[in-house]
Amino acid sequence: MSNNFTEISVSARFSSLSPLMCRVSEQAAQAGLDEAAICRLQLVLEELFTNTITHGYGSECDELVSVKFTHADGHCSLRYWDNAPVFDLSKTPLKDASTSEFGGLGLTLVHSMSKKVIYGHSGNRNIVLVTF
Repeated sequence: MSNNFTEISVSARFSSLSPLMCRVSEQAAQAGLDEAAICRLQLVLEELFTNTITHGYGSECDELVSVKFTHADGHCSLRYWDNAPVFDLSKTPLKDASTSEFGGLGLTLVHSMSKKVIYGHSGNRNIVLVTF
């Protein structure tokens, strides 16, 4: 089955997260992903979105966060982009949950829940491609 879905954009506000996750989850379910795969997708999306607001923008704002879920030939990916200051999450050292203090494990979670994470920057955009 080969499906390609359209981009979803929302403002960088915590109230936008639930509707965003619902739309992406619906698309993933329509593509035939099982519940475990959808949960991984949701966790990764939540971490990226939360980090954008908390660390990228420093607070909620009206800047857009955009997501595109793609499923083709049995593989799925999430393309995520924002206009926050440059942050290459592929160069951030990952933490060990057994030795880490409370918190700060979001990027480790993103990497562990995915097959590959690629960062890019174009214009004013951080672009993250997560392959599951």
